[in-house]
Amino acid sequence: EDVAGATLMAFACNGPELLTNVCAIFVTHSSVGMGTIVGSAIFNIMIIVGVCPIVVAGGVMDVPKATFLRDSLFSAISIALLAWALPVFTLFNSSVLFGMAFVYAIVVAKFRTIFGAPDEAELEQLQRSI
Repeated sequence: EDVAGATLMAFACNGPELLTNVCAIFVTHSSVGMGTIVGSAIFNIMIIVGVCPIVVAGGVMDVPKATFLRDSLFSAISIALLAWALPVFTLFNSSVLFGMAFVYAIVVAKFRTIFGAPDEAELEQLQRSI
């Protein structure tokens, strides 16, 4: 479930954007690619995080601390790698960024094995705070 949400659903949401940017870069030779991708990612994060509590019953979402820290760590790593890779993308830079997507998918897949399922006490505390 976590892997599907982190990889397949993300690709399904961003697949059309990826195709649009590939066409813009390679067909029309436009420089719209990077700004569109980064801007869209920031917009998607803000909208998804902002809307989810609105549509959930009670207005509060229970997010286990370990899952939050995992995704926060990978977000920070992705920002650092993007800053490292800019302004000119080489095959090596692109390969490192692409490879990190696979590392993230593997970590998400093995996360519950390594760190265990969310602690019941933590989930109960989150529910009481609602």
